[in-house]
Amino acid sequence: MPEPIEVIELNGQPATWNMSLRLGTLRRPVRKTHRDKKAVEALMSNPDLIDSLLSMILEETSEMASIAWKDGSFGILFEHTHDCSEAQIESFRIIAPRKRVVRRTLADINGEIEACGYHLDGVSFGIPDPSIMSHKKVVVWAFLPSETLARQEWDHELVDQIVSLLTE
Repeated sequence: MPEPIEVIELNGQPATWNMSLRLGTLRRPVRKTHRDKKAVEALMSNPDLIDSLLSMILEETSEMASIAWKDGSFGILFEHTHDCSEAQIESFRIIAPRKRVVRRTLADINGEIEACGYHLDGVSFGIPDPSIMSHKKVVVWAFLPSETLARQEWDHELVDQIVSLLTE
């Protein structure tokens, strides 16, 4: 079963995403051993969907991308982490508190979307609650649903835009 995960969306508002995370990657295919048996069964019964989803993951993005399920849709979840003072890391540099990192990250992504004129219809961005991450870093998610690909001529430029928003 998917689990409800509290996130802060791009508009700064809290939301609940019903997610099944890390169902498969380029290096770790979809497996029957994943705890969300329903999602895995639905994926495994549709090899074309698996192929389509895996085609969205480029070798360069394979470390940050995985197949996921969000609110009734399969897609690709891109993840990127940012350090914050509450993270369980050792650092010799000054690191900002989590709230500031979240605020800056949301502002940066929103500013870049506007400045670059990106059209990311259907892509959901969120920062999950730190309780689901073992390291407590600020994690930024971008979920690209498979339906977005079906609605438009898709190319890797969309993935490039998502990745640049998360990492730059």
